[in-house]
Amino acid sequence: MGLLDELFGDNNVTNATLGDKDIASDMLKDSKFAVTSLAMMVTEISNPEVRTTLAKQLTSSVQMHQRLSDMLIHKEWYKPYASPQQQLSQDVHMTQNAIR
Repeated sequence: MGLLDELFGDNNVTNATLGDKDIASDMLKDSKFAVTSLAMMVTEISNPEVRTTLAKQLTSSVQMHQRLSDMLIHKEWYKPYASPQQQLSQDVHMTQNAIR
């Protein structure tokens, strides 16, 4: 039994199971990376056809990122408007729960 088995629950380890919130948060992080990378590429590419293609992909990626962010905010899995103190407190609480 490997790490993936533990993460996805094949070992009956409930604390290590990836939930919807974890997967969605990871998708949001990856989406942000894609938007950032595409934005950098669009500004650095010299070929107009490639620039146009990348700009269209950037627009699509931004829209997907917004939809994903809205979903996480709606489910209260992501709270971008919380104060820094609230965010830190929530992170500490989640870490303590993960350790237990």
